[in-house]
Amino acid sequence: MTKILCILAILFLSLPSSNASLRSLIQKTYDNNSALMDARDEVTISQADTRILNASLDLNLQFESSYTDSNFERDPFSLVSANQAWVNELTLAKPFSWGGELSLVSTHQHLKPKSSISQSYLFQQRLTYTQDFGRNIFGRTFNLEEKTLRANEQVLSLTLNSSEISQLITLSKLYVEGSSLQLLLELERAALLRVDKRLKYVRKQVRDGLREKVDELRARESLLARETAIRDIENRMWSLKEELGVVIADQALDVKFNPKGLKQDWTKSWKGWHLKENVDRQLLIKRLDALSLQAKARSQKDVPDIKLFASYGNNDWELNRADAISGGILGTKNDEIALGVQINFALGNEEQKAELAKVNARKKTLERYSSQWNKILLGTAATLGERHKNLALNLKTAQERESLARQALDAYSKLYAKGRVDLDQVITAEEQLISDQKLVVSSRQSLVNLTIEAQALAGRLPNFLLKEVDL
Repeated sequence: MTKILCILAILFLSLPSSNASLRSLIQKTYDNNSALMDARDEVTISQADTRILNASLDLNLQFESSYTDSNFERDPFSLVSANQAWVNELTLAKPFSWGGELSLVSTHQHLKPKSSISQSYLFQQRLTYTQDFGRNIFGRTFNLEEKTLRANEQVLSLTLNSSEISQLITLSKLYVEGSSLQLLLELERAALLRVDKRLKYVRKQVRDGLREKVDELRARESLLARETAIRDIENRMWSLKEELGVVIADQALDVKFNPKGLKQDWTKSWKGWHLKENVDRQLLIKRLDALSLQAKARSQKDVPDIKLFASYGNNDWELNRADAISGGILGTKNDEIALGVQINFALGNEEQKAELAKVNARKKTLERYSSQWNKILLGTAATLGERHKNLALNLKTAQERESLARQALDAYSKLYAKGRVDLDQVITAEEQLISDQKLVVSSRQSLVNLTIEAQALAGRLPNFLLKEVDL
């Protein structure tokens, strides 16, 4: 059985390993994890929405051309009874964020009468400025829409950060467990060597008639127990690597955990730690800001749409194209000034009122949850320090117990060699040493996991794992 276990151990150790640190696995998570990729896509879409809104203020060029062949009966003021005409219109418009728009329209018309009247040309230019004095007065609606989109962009960015922290918590705890398992595996293999050595010694003693056969049976049973413990650890490690592969969205069976990170000093208190940096808290605040802006934008749509415009234009009809163009440009004698107002108001406006009611309901829900979350954060923070102290004390105690258990095992082994104690007492001391060693590893693992949770609450986990520690 021992030979079979050694062969399995050699095969296990000879498998290709990447010696991946937690940092490299974090990078894989950033690159491959579908949840994070989806969250990044949402941020990109939100940024595009903001760009789309700002693009509505871009300079706009529009050209329209039409041909008409008409036999319509004309009104008494028409110059001809029926005609053919080419009409080309070029519009250059520039909207502004303050709710105004300036446009220049140039129209060229080529008229071919079907009567004896000669063909003629029209050229006309009109400069118009329109100002919103209603919903978008001084750009109020546009600014609210832009602020809402940017707030939503920040919400999605914080959502991405929250998703990253959530994935990193899962990833780092799995890696810490893997490192603990690797350390336990090393301890169990060391124990296996001790037990195997003890079995060989007992067999020799039994053969020489110095010991009872029962000692050999107990020694063999102890060996089998250690072999089973090693297989259990290896099975859990394979299972853990499968879970790790789900997080990094990649094959993780070749990952070899490094237990050195567990042996760092995790008993030091945290510095520069503030709950105000908690990402979920920031996310709640920003969502409330976004909903407040949405509510203002919805309320603004209840305001009548009022637009005032003023235009100045010139035109000229001529038999010659060049004369018509030169006579129809702005600033010539055939000018026209126009002023006007346009009012549009939805009576009742029930749709907007219902939308506003939905936004306000969501806002109340978030306000209630935000208040609860603040209490939860404060309660969690109040216990973190004490939990950290207790775990540090547990680690110190476990290390002292391990030292005493090792001394006791050495003493029992010497006494057994002298025939002064039973083998069961040696095996019990061996099991106690292994138990205390497991307790040390468990205490270290708990300290690391608590530190990870604390750094996550403070919103500092990515920086902590990538720059401050090396697991």
